[in-house]
Amino acid sequence: MKAILEIRPGEGGDDAKLLVSEQARIYSAYAARLGLSCEIEDDSRS
Repeated sequence: MKAILEIRPGEGGDDAKLLVSEQARIYSAYAARLGLSCEIEDDSRS
């Protein structure tokens, strides 16, 4: 089974981008604790 998680920053500039990167790190760590693997398909930081 495969799950897709999409996280995008809303308005807020740099603060929103920092929040999104922290969320991605937390979700990746949680998946690892469950024995699941994570794969980043696209990282379009701008």
